Amino acid sequence: MAVIDIGGYSVKALKKNKAYDFVLPVNCVGGTFTLPFADAKKLSHTLERVKKEARISECDLVLPDQWARQLFVKIVNDEPQADVNKDYVIWRSKDQIREEVYAGAKIDAHITSIETGDDKKQHISAYLCLVKYEILNKITDIFAENGIIINSIELSSHAVYNYLSSAGMLVEDFALLNIGYEVCTVYFFKNYQPVYVRIIETAGRHFENELKPSAAKEINSAETPEAFDAGIKQKEKNTMDLMSVKLFPDKADVSILEAFESKKSPVMDNFLKEIHLTFEFFASKFPQIRISKAFLSGGLCKNGGLDFFLSNFLSLEAVYASDRDKIQYLPLYAMKERQLHG
Repeated sequence: MAVIDIGGYSVKALKKNKAYDFVLPVNCVGGTFTLPFADAKKLSHTLERVKKEARISECDLVLPDQWARQLFVKIVNDEPQADVNKDYVIWRSKDQIREEVYAGAKIDAHITSIETGDDKKQHISAYLCLVKYEILNKITDIFAENGIIINSIELSSHAVYNYLSSAGMLVEDFALLNIGYEVCTVYFFKNYQPVYVRIIETAGRHFENELKPSAAKEINSAETPEAFDAGIKQKEKNTMDLMSVKLFPDKADVSILEAFESKKSPVMDNFLKEIHLTFEFFASKFPQIRISKAFLSGGLCKNGGLDFFLSNFLSLEAVYASDRDKIQYLPLYAMKERQLHG
């Protein structure tokens, strides 16, 4: 079965070990958990190509991280419950989630620990992931209208974690930075279990816009296939221009480091500030956990130098989750692995 990954930049597909990358029209997919959006006409324009070129009629689907809300909940039972499963956790978590959010979202749960405390009570910790029915139903309808059936859905960062796990790359305590086109998602893990997550709304698109701020004005806003294709070509050019720029120092060369420091880049400053604050907050919230390794994934990793730079910036070992030439396809390979062995 095929796999399709919807990102802010493109729709990626994998079928019979062949990967495809279909760049989306401008302003096609984006938003947040609160206000997710997908332009049906523009997405259909791309799915027509997916259907025709990749010949996909059925798939497992990967969704962007920004459409989800991640919560960490704790449940205390005076009397231990023998059958603690994800349905039980979702039900017991209801009083920790706003009613309108609970009722309007598809919720998945992952139990991270079940312990008996000094108080003799049962303490349950769990990680919840919520995605609004509104966007799930819309995506399902758009795919159905284009003749593609969705069999299962996963989040991008979750799929990357599964890839790392199946490849035997995980360490006990680590971070995962999934740096895409719209957002950068930072996960922290203790004993292989998620304990904290934060989404940073500075990523590839923001570097593109800074490099060429007039790009958005150059794009035809007409709602026609021709205008969509023109926007796609401009978007591809902007990305090529960005990839030709060395954003991050890739070695300990004094002249390179001085040139990096001398650049005045509000986007870079904000990107690094948010990453620094995220790691600082995590360290203050979980002082007993030492993160010594960070895995990097997402399209911005293709720019290069990010592993060297973040290793020095964060004083840890930062490594790419895979070879950079296929790093944007990791969620696809992870889902394919699950199909084969799940």
